[in-house]
Amino acid sequence: MIAIRVGALVILGVLLAACGDSTGPGAADLRFVAVSFESLSRSRVEGGDGSGAEASRAAAQALRAGVRPARVRIAVDGLTEDYWALEVEHALAADLTESPVLTLPIVARTMVAWRGAPAQRVIAITVSSDTGTFSWARYSTELPPGDRIYFNPAVGIMFERGGPIHFAVDGGARSTRQTIGAECPLPQRPPLMQVFVPVLRPTACHRALFFTRFNMRVQEGPPAGAAAVRVRVVEMEGHEVPGIRLEYPVMYRPCPVCQ
Repeated sequence: MIAIRVGALVILGVLLAACGDSTGPGAADLRFVAVSFESLSRSRVEGGDGSGAEASRAAAQALRAGVRPARVRIAVDGLTEDYWALEVEHALAADLTESPVLTLPIVARTMVAWRGAPAQRVIAITVSSDTGTFSWARYSTELPPGDRIYFNPAVGIMFERGGPIHFAVDGGARSTRQTIGAECPLPQRPPLMQVFVPVLRPTACHRALFFTRFNMRVQEGPPAGAAAVRVRVVEMEGHEVPGIRLEYPVMYRPCPVCQ
C-alpha cells in the first residue's frame, strides 16, 4: 500500500512538471490532478475548514474543465517560489441594475495557487468585481455548499496540507478577466449535494484568461485579534492566470405589477 501511494505521488509530480512544456498534460492527466484536489477538499471538510475545502474544490473544477495551470511567482515572508495557479469566475448572466433589492456585485473571481504534488501549500484569494480589500470581515468555518458564489469584498486564505488555515487580515487584490474562450463542461456536484443542497447551479462554462495580483497579511484563523499571533506576508505580482468562467441564471425578474 505504501509503495502504491508513493508511486502515485511521483506520477502526480511528473504530470504537473509537464504543464510547463510545449504540449502540457492531456485531459486524463488533468483529471488525475483534479482527483487529488477533490481528496484535499474532503480532508479540509473533515477538519472543519470550509474555506480551504471550497478553494480546493474550485481548483478541481477548473482542472476537470481541461484548464492547464500556469506558473506564477508568490512571495511568502519575503521568500519567492514557483506555484501553479488557476482561476474560476462566477458571474450572473444579466445586469441586475434594475433590481430594487439586489445591489451586490454580480461577478466574483477566485484564484487558487499551490506548491507540491499533491498540493502541500494552497493560497487562494476571492475578489468581487475587479478589486477588493482584505480586512477583519467575518469568516466562517461552516462548510459551504457546492458551487457557492462569493460576494465578499475580498477574501484571502493560505494553508499547509494538514495544517490550520490562515485568513487575510489586510491588504488588497486586483483580478481582471482578459479574454473568454471556448465552452467547457459544466462542473458536477456530488449526488447527495444535488438532493439536499438547493443552490444556484451554473448554466454555462467558458475558458477564460485573467490577470491577477495581490498582497495580504494572513493570520491563523478564525481571526479574533492580532495579539500573540504570527502574521505572515503573502504577495504576488501581476500574472496571467488561466481558468474558467461560470455563468448563472438571473435571480431577479422585474415585478410587472410594481411598474
